[in-house]
Amino acid sequence: MRSFFNKIKNAMTYFLLESQKPFFIVFFILIFFSAVFSVTQVFTMYDDTGDFFKKYDSVGFMSKYDSEKIDLTFKNDGRMIIKKIGSFDLDFNKFSFVDQYYSGEYRIIFPGDFNEFFEREYFDVNNNFINNVLVSENEAGQTVLVVKEKDIFAAEISNGKNELTFYLKEPKEVYDKVVVLDPGHGGMDFGVNDGKELEKDITLRICQRLERMFDENDNVKIYLTRRFDDYVQEEERVFFANEYADLFLSIHLCSDNQYNYSDTTKIVIFEDDTTEFDISPKECADILKKSILKYTYFNSAEILNEYRAEFKNMKVPAIFCELGYSKKYADLNDFVYKAALGIYEGAKEALLN
Repeated sequence: MRSFFNKIKNAMTYFLLESQKPFFIVFFILIFFSAVFSVTQVFTMYDDTGDFFKKYDSVGFMSKYDSEKIDLTFKNDGRMIIKKIGSFDLDFNKFSFVDQYYSGEYRIIFPGDFNEFFEREYFDVNNNFINNVLVSENEAGQTVLVVKEKDIFAAEISNGKNELTFYLKEPKEVYDKVVVLDPGHGGMDFGVNDGKELEKDITLRICQRLERMFDENDNVKIYLTRRFDDYVQEEERVFFANEYADLFLSIHLCSDNQYNYSDTTKIVIFEDDTTEFDISPKECADILKKSILKYTYFNSAEILNEYRAEFKNMKVPAIFCELGYSKKYADLNDFVYKAALGIYEGAKEALLN
């Protein structure tokens, strides 16, 4: 009997200690249960159509960006689309837009803080008009899309229920007329300096006032060659005009010499028999002259048809207004307003009638 139990004991000892079977049995049991669990998860995440992860919210993989987000897409035909996905409140009618062409940016301003709804802060676009787009924030806490321009564009905007579409185009495709407005002088080039007011500052103020006046007119787009006290070379002004303008309008003040302003007003053009422009500089100058005399204290204005160095390489109609400046005005603000109003009304009539 004892011999029988010894045989059983020796057999068990061999099986447990010397044989490798327990290791393989445990290993295969673990593999089996792991496979069963994995297959179960796969079938859970597939739906009846076979779309993988369509039901992943049931296993805890749903991201907030899949249910509540702002989608920004760019199309090959020049469209940029801002789309709201989800039920959060976003009123596209309250957006505002700033065309900062002078710094190579176009800004789209949201009516509040919506940064959390963007999946990322930077979009590399690199199409005909845009280099990239940055999701930023202004001092008021509003979300701002900073569109870095590859080239100056005009945007036609379409407002849908849940999306805002921007059709990016050449400025001349959007506006009836494009005017490059040139505040004379700037930077180290003071122009006339009478010891009180510098010509470069006065011409800039007149052009800024003109730009605000034209902002009320959707048919005419104004681009300034400078918006600040910058020095801009003549070649740059000419290139800018040739690239975008239907009309180049440069504003100066008339002077007797470098230190004294004159009350004489001159409108200078250059037009000969070989000139072929859609806009006649002579006809435009005539209309400007009448309007300037109507709204200012000038008694007379002279139109000069003569070639100057500023006209070199100019391929679009160009007009140089040299405005008289005298003490007849109540103050400088009065002069700036009346001069701008006269030029605005004249240019609007010449361009749109």
